[in-house]
Amino acid sequence: MKKLFTHPLVILGITVFVIFFIISLQKTAQKSNVATQNVRLLEESNQLLIDQIEQEEAALESANSDLSKEKILRNELLLQKPGEYVIQIPDEVIIEQQSGEVQEQTPWEEWRKILF
Repeated sequence: MKKLFTHPLVILGITVFVIFFIISLQKTAQKSNVATQNVRLLEESNQLLIDQIEQEEAALESANSDLSKEKILRNELLLQKPGEYVIQIPDEVIIEQQSGEVQEQTPWEEWRKILF
């Protein structure tokens, strides 16, 4: 029996078996790492979608509120409640004041004034 384990072919066979076993373990570990990364990416994507859904639900809830409906009725449809009067104030007009007449000179005249 001792001679069987000391034979070079048996030692070579065991060595090849161990090498294949180690390679198989490494590939399994790599697959596990890839699966873990995929799960993490999917969880991040899921969280982003949950956040987006919450934002959309908040926007929908805000749009369905009585205050926003009244704002649309008053501002966009220009409706009013019974007994109300609507006063329209014109947009502010900017009045330009001229401090006096400015004499414009041609560029040649300005250069001549500077040089001479």
